[in-house]
Amino acid sequence: MISNSISFIAVIALSSQVAAAPTLQERATSDPTAFTFLQRAAKLSSAAYSGCLGTAFDVTITKQIYNGFTDTNGYIGYSPTQKKISVVMRGSTTPTDFMNDADTALVTPSLSGVNFPAGVQIMKGVNDPWTSVHDSVISEVKSLLAKYPDYTLESAGHSLGGALTYISYVALAQNFPGVSITSNALAAFPIGNTAWANFGSSQNGTLNRGNNANDGVPVCWVSILIA
Repeated sequence: MISNSISFIAVIALSSQVAAAPTLQERATSDPTAFTFLQRAAKLSSAAYSGCLGTAFDVTITKQIYNGFTDTNGYIGYSPTQKKISVVMRGSTTPTDFMNDADTALVTPSLSGVNFPAGVQIMKGVNDPWTSVHDSVISEVKSLLAKYPDYTLESAGHSLGGALTYISYVALAQNFPGVSITSNALAAFPIGNTAWANFGSSQNGTLNRGNNANDGVPVCWVSILIA
């Protein structure tokens, strides 16, 4: 278990309804009300890097997210104090992760329970890791919602984990349309084309983006992915 005394690196709170980076002509604006959500996301994301078992701050972990081939990692759990079911993804720590970061080839996603409109494309390096764990994540969240029907959903992650959070936001919103969801992506790079961003914008939920000051990662793939 990680204690709540963890130091927090301040982020610029950016609130947005898009699930991929906006175009250069359409930047999000700072939203101070998002800071509390992003601070919580930073704590939960740090636990994903640390490989917490049992608990991560106020979250009781019920399932470790893992796929050996894509090296996708994270955890799922629930918070009795926040009345939330949490899906948290780990960022880049291994050579496989860094290869995924660099795989910007655009592919057409296909996920159970998600009705993608025509033209949606996302990075292969993000699509493949999420696809490898998607069904197990949805199954565990469904099980937890059966036990805690009054809980809301949250997802979070940093860097590659933040990019995966863009997908988790859409996947959870589509699979559980009647459940309130808030997702928090920290220092995440853009993952898809304009059709993907528009699809993310149409979801019934809230997506907050937090970028560290002077962090180039969130914008370094913009010119490649915007179409």
